[in-house]
Amino acid sequence: MGKLIYLTNTRPDISYVVHCLSQFMHSPLKSHLKTAFKILRYLKGCTDLGIHIIKTCRMFLIAFSDADWANQKQNTLSKSSTEAEYRALASVTSEVIWILKILKDIKIENLLPVNLHCDCNVAIKIAANSVFHKRTKHLEIDLHFVREHILKGVVKTVKEDSANQIADIFTKGLDTFQLKGFVEKLGLFDIFQVEIKGGY
Repeated sequence: MGKLIYLTNTRPDISYVVHCLSQFMHSPLKSHLKTAFKILRYLKGCTDLGIHIIKTCRMFLIAFSDADWANQKQNTLSKSSTEAEYRALASVTSEVIWILKILKDIKIENLLPVNLHCDCNVAIKIAANSVFHKRTKHLEIDLHFVREHILKGVVKTVKEDSANQIADIFTKGLDTFQLKGFVEKLGLFDIFQVEIKGGY
């Protein structure tokens, strides 16, 4: 199981299922073993899948936010799917700030605003609206945090169609067709079929 968890760093296509399995490492059932074997069979069928990194003069950072309200374990209990989505939005905003600091340390700048894709209209509207409602007052810290960074131009919320929400690969079990589409959008390709240009 440890090797499977290590693989998720380079194989985001198995990230969700490995995360689910890792919760049962201390007391696994036969069903978990069957799932682990399925992952291994999947990996055996696509051992040449990898991230193709190309040299480019234009660098940009894009973020995707999503939450699986019913199944996702969270530090705080969310009372609605919108609240879960908004907490995810705040978490991703925090990650974006962290990544931007790392990139700045290695002299990579001018990446603002970072487009933050979210498939929840209500969460996007709450982020844009400076008026607090009774239903959102317990979210005030997250609301201030996200709204502050939108106003500073650090992130810009973008409505993403649910069917094209790449973040689903990390938060939900997907069918084969969806998984294949998101794998391509993440930039995972057959590393032996990619045309090598410029001698590298």
